Amino acid sequence: MGAIEIALRNAPYRKTKYIFEPLLGLTFDSEHEAYDYYNMYSWEVGFGIKKKRRATNQKTNFHTMRELHCNCSGTPKECQKNTKLTGCKAMIRLLRTEDDGWYIKFHEAEHNHELMKSCGEKRQWLSHDTIDERAVELIKYLRENNVSLTKVHCILGSMYGSMENIPGTKRSLRAICNSIARDQMDDDVHKTLAVFREIRKKDPDFQFSVLPDANNQIKNLLWINGRSREQYKCFGDVVTFDTTYCTNIYKMPFGLFVGVNNHFQTTIFGGVFMKDETIPSFEWVFKEFASLMGGNAPSVIFTDQCSAMASAIKSVWKEARHLLCKWHVFKDAPSKLGALYKKGSAFRKLFHKIINDMLTIDEFERAWAYMLKLFDIEDNEYLKNLYDKKEKWAKCYFRDCFCARMSSTQRSESANHMLKRFVPRNCSMNRFVLQFNKLLFDRNSAEDQAEFKTKIVDDVRERAWPIEEHAAKFYTAAVYGLFRKEINKATRYFAIEKIKDKEYDVVHAQAHKKLPWNREKLTVVISNGGEKYDCECGLYQHFGVLCGHVLRVMNQLGVCEIPKYHINKRWTRSARDVLPGELKSYQQETLCINSMTYRHTYLYINAIKVVNDGNRDLGAFGVVAKGIKKIQKELQIYFKSKEASGAKTCAKPMVMQNNYYTTESDVGVDSGTETEDARNFNSYGAAGSSAGMSDSELLKIRAPSFNRPAGRPRQNRIKGALDYFDKKKPAKNSKSDKDGKKRKIRCGGCNVFGHSENNCKKKHVDIYSEIPEF
Repeated sequence: MGAIEIALRNAPYRKTKYIFEPLLGLTFDSEHEAYDYYNMYSWEVGFGIKKKRRATNQKTNFHTMRELHCNCSGTPKECQKNTKLTGCKAMIRLLRTEDDGWYIKFHEAEHNHELMKSCGEKRQWLSHDTIDERAVELIKYLRENNVSLTKVHCILGSMYGSMENIPGTKRSLRAICNSIARDQMDDDVHKTLAVFREIRKKDPDFQFSVLPDANNQIKNLLWINGRSREQYKCFGDVVTFDTTYCTNIYKMPFGLFVGVNNHFQTTIFGGVFMKDETIPSFEWVFKEFASLMGGNAPSVIFTDQCSAMASAIKSVWKEARHLLCKWHVFKDAPSKLGALYKKGSAFRKLFHKIINDMLTIDEFERAWAYMLKLFDIEDNEYLKNLYDKKEKWAKCYFRDCFCARMSSTQRSESANHMLKRFVPRNCSMNRFVLQFNKLLFDRNSAEDQAEFKTKIVDDVRERAWPIEEHAAKFYTAAVYGLFRKEINKATRYFAIEKIKDKEYDVVHAQAHKKLPWNREKLTVVISNGGEKYDCECGLYQHFGVLCGHVLRVMNQLGVCEIPKYHINKRWTRSARDVLPGELKSYQQETLCINSMTYRHTYLYINAIKVVNDGNRDLGAFGVVAKGIKKIQKELQIYFKSKEASGAKTCAKPMVMQNNYYTTESDVGVDSGTETEDARNFNSYGAAGSSAGMSDSELLKIRAPSFNRPAGRPRQNRIKGALDYFDKKKPAKNSKSDKDGKKRKIRCGGCNVFGHSENNCKKKHVDIYSEIPEF
């Protein structure tokens, strides 16, 4: 038995004051056991210990003496303001035994400082602030999944029964988290490439592209998985791009390419790390993104008001329509408009109605002028600047352009919000990629759930228009719900015939309640023998779903089915049926050609048939053997051409050796020599401009440099103007400022000084508290 076990067994019969009394001559098997024994004694007494002096035999380089001191031993430095060092002499001296053990030679028990009594006080000593290895593993998993330090502390408290039983403090948790972060940062690029290799084994269509700088450090890194590439083929017509910050230890902005699928859900196409937000960096990002996506650029892209991004889009994607995000355009409205824009004000209601509703150009112009005149803000510089950019954010100016009902990068903002739930702050690059994959899995799971709901759940209603029943057959559940909202709007209109079966005016049933700038009627034009309907509101061109005005006319004409021209395949259940030409016969079925299980099953079944047929006689065997050799040669040529073009189809290209089909890496291993192709082959999935880089070249790339500035790091978000206002509200009956001057009262309704909103004569809130829809 060791010294600790003997002390515990003899505790009921001890004659000493403490259970772990460090008696002279007490022996230990190792230095670690002696440390644990003296540390338990220090817990009983109420102090902490630390290792200090030691002696080494110069001939054998063997430790012969070790001293364990009280944590308060030593003298403080003159420059220190706060210190725990009091020059305490308490200690034990350990010497070697003949059998390479240790024994206590000297013990000083007197302390010159106050001893701790409660458990909470004793736990503050570093020697008592330790956590076992199992808890450390749990902390590692929790922190990797973005669980905050306080929540980790509470979880450990639940595990150990109470917060008092946790074998450590928050300080030790923070130290463990810092250690985990340092371990993840070590050799970050190699670990990231290893993650890419593991992803590529499961997803052969995974690709990435990297741009090193002059110092061979990562400047830009873009990666895309196979499912995102397939999604882009179907839903890559409209894309939003936005960058977020403080998601990694290198402080590199992270950009997200985001779209919307046929279930009206956010789908993520790819992510990119950027060292800087300059025009060359954005040009590289957009070029590489289009290259990895098969060379196809989106038709419409929404971004913020970054001038560098706008210049890059103009030079790279010349045919793409570049629009601005409304959220970024109007995010400064509270600080620029002040009390006029406060929550619940009449101006805010009217302002949001103008910028969010689907209006015509003349309606927007009249509404904007009406708003400026009503609130006497014609000279407001902020609103003037907004009006000058109206072609980039006002829906009426790009209603002829299909935007999938997106007029802002709100989907990118929501994706960034979801990303920060998965990715811990200031994490390493390899950990970021792993957590980013969890976000992709979460979005894929949501898509699978929506697909299940669309196929299984039926919408049963007692009252439905025939055209509504027809739409339920091909629209997804989410889009069908949006279609029904247009059906409900159609019940508020009347259709008046102008030219029979060609032109109709649609009038609101309560036109007298509409605002002065609203049009009383909209015209619907029918062409191509009733196959095409054009409405002045432009909702179909913008969204891809018929508006309530057209549906009102179709119902009046007795149309029971939506014309094929107005069925946008993007919103249907068969939106993913984009098979190649040789498989057009399967176009109406689900897209299974990209499934590895489908490909394996198809090839396996047909190969078994060929084997059975070729085994009948020697003639059949010769035909099959000749065909196999021909197929192998064709596949070898195919893979070489793919590798040369940078398009990867599998993790390792296949070659022929001894009439067997094997990989290039296997050829090098079996023959005992590494071929030049095997040395130059890239097994990590680099594509685009990085397709020509070999594994050795990729491994030479270093992580971005990061020098943490002195002092406390700033918050994630850069503060706006409102954040610097004094948030302390004055007293309820206060009518003067700090300098004694009287404050001027400004109305929140009309933005005029001299009266409050309650005493406002105009009473804007009562007039516009209920603004009717149209």
